[in-house]
Amino acid sequence: MDEIVRVYLSSKNLKAEGLYNIKDNTLKVLKGSMVAKEETNSFRKYYENVARLRDRLIEEKVIQNYEFVEDHVFEIPYHASAVILTNGTAGNKSWKTRDGKTIDEI
Repeated sequence: MDEIVRVYLSSKNLKAEGLYNIKDNTLKVLKGSMVAKEETNSFRKYYENVARLRDRLIEEKVIQNYEFVEDHVFEIPYHASAVILTNGTAGNKSWKTRDGKTIDEI
């Protein structure tokens, strides 16, 4: 099996694509991936650290106009999904391969 697997995340109004590294459990979100325009009500209350990470990526212009304008590596898949969806969705379950396997199932 390849060490790097292409994975996808989608929601109502957005799509994101990434490369999951099986060896070190990192996830590189690819340029062009979209992020939620509106934050969920609980995002800043319950997911403060990830909200700060999202803010930092916007400040550093990695995310502009609700889109990744360059690739970005997240240390764990959860951070990637939380920054994109603005909720506590489990990264290992929300990112899926083209054939529908979750990261947990890879």
